[in-house]
Amino acid sequence: MLLVRMSLILFISLLLIIVGTLYLGYQQPDDTLLLDFQHCGDRVCVLGIAPNITPLDAALATLRSNPQLESPPDTPTQAIKRSLPFYQIVLYANPDNDSVERVDLSFQPKSLITAGQIIAKFGTPCLIAPYPLSDNAALLYPHRYVFVRPDPTRPANPRWFLPSARVAQIILEDSDARECSQLEAGSGRLSWQGFRVYLH
Repeated sequence: MLLVRMSLILFISLLLIIVGTLYLGYQQPDDTLLLDFQHCGDRVCVLGIAPNITPLDAALATLRSNPQLESPPDTPTQAIKRSLPFYQIVLYANPDNDSVERVDLSFQPKSLITAGQIIAKFGTPCLIAPYPLSDNAALLYPHRYVFVRPDPTRPANPRWFLPSARVAQIILEDSDARECSQLEAGSGRLSWQGFRVYLH
C-alpha cells in the first residue's frame, strides 16, 4: 500500500512539473520572430538595413541574397518574406546620398508579433497615438513607428491597449529626434504610461 501511495505521489508531482513547464513555455515571448531586427548604433535596423546608413545598393543586395525573401524582378526595392514572421518589406531611396531613406514592413492581419514582444526587445515607446475611431494605435520611438491592431483572439475592447496587440506595420526612418524628450505629446499623441486604457 505504501508503494502504491508513493508511486501516486511521484506521478502527480511529475505531472504538475510537466504541466507547469509547458505553461511557462507558452507564456514566454517567441524571440525567434524578432531575429530579423537588430540594434545598429542608436537605432533599430532590419536585416542589417538602417535608414540613412545603409547604401541602397547594399540593401538591394541583401534582399536579393536572402533565400527567405522573394523580390519581384520589376520592383527590386520590395520583397516578401516567405517564412516566419511573414512580412512585406519596401525600401525607399534617399536621392541625396544614395542610401536607404526609409524601410516599411507590413505584416499580415494575423501577425504573430505582439506589442509586448517589441517592447520587451526594444524598450518602452516614447508616445502612443490611439486612433479615435478604431482600437488601433501607433507606438512612437525615435527613428521608428510601430502600428498595432488588437489581438484577434481577445474580446474586443477599444479602450484597452494590451501586450497581445498584433503588429501591423513598422516604419524605420532617420529623424532628428534621438531620444524621447525630443518627441512631443499632443495632437492625439499621448505619453506612454504602460499597458492600460488610453482615452482618445
